[in-house]
Amino acid sequence: MNARKVRNHPILMLLVAILALAVAGCSGGGGVALQAPAGATEGAMVVRVDFVNPDPALGRFPLEVEVLRVLVLDPENLDPENPQPIIPPIEVARQNGADFQEIRISGIPLGNWLVRVEGLTAEGVLLGTSEDLPVEIKPGREALVEVSRFIPVEVEDLVNGSFETGNYEGWTIWQTNDEEVNRGARSFASRDGLKARMEYSVVQGIAADGQIIEFGESVYDFFDNLWEEVSSPGLPITYAASEGEFCQFIQQSGPSDYRMHQDLTVSAQRPVLAWEMAYENHDGAFTEGTQEIRVVVRDPETDEILETVFRTGEERPVQLPDMSAFTADLSPWIGQKVRVDFMVHVHDYYFDVTTDNFRMVPMEK
Repeated sequence: MNARKVRNHPILMLLVAILALAVAGCSGGGGVALQAPAGATEGAMVVRVDFVNPDPALGRFPLEVEVLRVLVLDPENLDPENPQPIIPPIEVARQNGADFQEIRISGIPLGNWLVRVEGLTAEGVLLGTSEDLPVEIKPGREALVEVSRFIPVEVEDLVNGSFETGNYEGWTIWQTNDEEVNRGARSFASRDGLKARMEYSVVQGIAADGQIIEFGESVYDFFDNLWEEVSSPGLPITYAASEGEFCQFIQQSGPSDYRMHQDLTVSAQRPVLAWEMAYENHDGAFTEGTQEIRVVVRDPETDEILETVFRTGEERPVQLPDMSAFTADLSPWIGQKVRVDFMVHVHDYYFDVTTDNFRMVPMEK
């Protein structure tokens, strides 16, 4: 059929017009062609978030994300620390179990913008974001933005939690050895026939993996910066680091209280304190406030105890010769800066304690 006959045939002319519109709709990149009203000033897009592979090393959004928040940003007026979206942020609940999720957004001004997807907990705590992805909003089109790469929020962790510096760098340590405590040394020493002493050793030390400390040996106390003789009935002790080459230990030949603490902001990604510990309570029982191990959370400004999150007690063995795993839940303080304080009270009799590998870990699902 020649061109003149096509032009004079109304049905064929209609088919040609429809084909021309379809070709025009497919020629502008990804997305779906829509019928745009004349003089349109707004458009739409679909944001597709990929959860197929939850391995953070591969960049996918992790399964821990429970809420997705989409920001549409102006690349010409972008403050990375305080982004101001050009439309109100779109927030949707994650479809658990889905490999991906699509979020449709309309009412977006025409132009070139950036899309950022934030991953949140159900409580609104930011876990991480996507990259800022370019998108062009055109009239009559539904632009597609595919999101997979996830950039976790930087998580603060404990400094030198495994004592691999060979000292207490990153930690603040403290111990009592005053006259009031000294008055209790007489009964403490007499239990094993030792001559009562008004002066005795109180040691917060660092041991190398496999190091043996003998009865009567002089070891370095990092609080007083002195070499002091130790005389626990549990000696000799062979120290075993649970991670790396060093661990920390407590030895004393008289009553004392010990503290070892750091300040950090508790993250939603890793809100649980974990560590390994071995100990031998030679008193044969734990007593609250005088013969026990505690982990407390303190206000870093006032040092006030907010809560005890771990405590030895009747349900725990008085002898634990091998390094064993322990945890304490700090999730009530997500997003807050707190002081994490490991405390040992030794007033009733000798109490040998070894710890290693303090760290913040995710909550078990």
